[in-house]
Amino acid sequence: MRKLIIVLLMGILITGILLVGLQRYFERPIRPTFIPTSPSRKKGTLYIGIMVHLEGWDEEVVNEEVFKKHADVARKFASVIEKYGAKATFEASPEFIEACKRWNDNVLRELFERGHGLGVHADLGGAVEKEGLTQESFASKLAEMKRAIESLTGIKIRHVSGICSTLDWVRAAADAGYEFTTGTVAYCVMSMPENERPAEFRNCPSPAACHDTFPVNQKDRMHPWRTSTGRNWLEVDPNGRLVILPASGVLKGMKEEMEGKLGVGGEDKFTEEDIDTYIDLLEEALSYAEADKVNIFYLGWSIGSPNIKEDLLEKWLDAIQPYVKAGKVEWKTLPEMYEAFIQWEASKQVGLVQSQTSNQESGESYPLLIVHCGPIMTKDKFVHTKISPSHKFSMLSCQCPHYTKN
Repeated sequence: MRKLIIVLLMGILITGILLVGLQRYFERPIRPTFIPTSPSRKKGTLYIGIMVHLEGWDEEVVNEEVFKKHADVARKFASVIEKYGAKATFEASPEFIEACKRWNDNVLRELFERGHGLGVHADLGGAVEKEGLTQESFASKLAEMKRAIESLTGIKIRHVSGICSTLDWVRAAADAGYEFTTGTVAYCVMSMPENERPAEFRNCPSPAACHDTFPVNQKDRMHPWRTSTGRNWLEVDPNGRLVILPASGVLKGMKEEMEGKLGVGGEDKFTEEDIDTYIDLLEEALSYAEADKVNIFYLGWSIGSPNIKEDLLEKWLDAIQPYVKAGKVEWKTLPEMYEAFIQWEASKQVGLVQSQTSNQESGESYPLLIVHCGPIMTKDKFVHTKISPSHKFSMLSCQCPHYTKN
């Protein structure tokens, strides 16, 4: 009997200890838990692409045969890269857009429907006096090009290239309605104050004379950034209206450019050495890829003649295949890279932090909602934030480093 009483007492004691432990467990403060809003993306994946300039060919606006050759080259280029699952972004000159309309061949729309990207290659702003440009007319002409290609294709065009100038090309592009720009070259620094330009490009006479890919170092062109003015476009401005998607060179003549020579790249300059140089630079870019950022790596290609060296193009694409199969790189159009950057921005602008708090009046516990807003946050407006009416929050707090009070 005595032993039975001892066993019962021990059981009661152990039960009491367990109950106290469970009570403390459920009453413990809950550590803040971040609910990620970023899009699902493989860690450290490098987005690769190719920017194809459809330069204006002589007489293609008045000679249908010349235009047909140009359009056929664009189609052939697309067909070659499509065999490898690759995507291109075709940036059309005003002359090519006009010729498409004149000869009733909407090759641009066709390329878009085949999965490629579209943009404008303006080739404007590099000779301000000769072109008779002012800041206002610069923006106006860029807007006119945008309307022309959108009218032709029925597709919203979000970017432009070939706009480096002594004028504020960043503001001109943004005023014209573009959201991002591509293919920046060294001449772009001419919009900056002279004492802030890199010494080697301080007095560029023309875009052709300073056509080196810029920024120069691969590490500096891995990630897109937002900027607001050509005066300091190399500096990140979260409030900027234009996004810079820096290129990593030109495929034709890449070896020469890496050696410090001007890599403008004619058709006859595309060699196997360029392919080797590309792979070397691709490896370097992969070493810089960061898990929590949008990593980009694309090159330029100019269709200036009917010859695209199809055999070498396929060798280049074949050399990339092992990286694709390993999941290290992923083909994207430039608009897709831009969209990935926008989603990345949104993920940084909005975050939900849940912690346990008490409602003194009802005794109920509601999560604390903290909204991290981005640069376009204005008074009484929470951008990119969706809250269900059924959700209850004990506090709404806004933490915005770029909060603007209206």
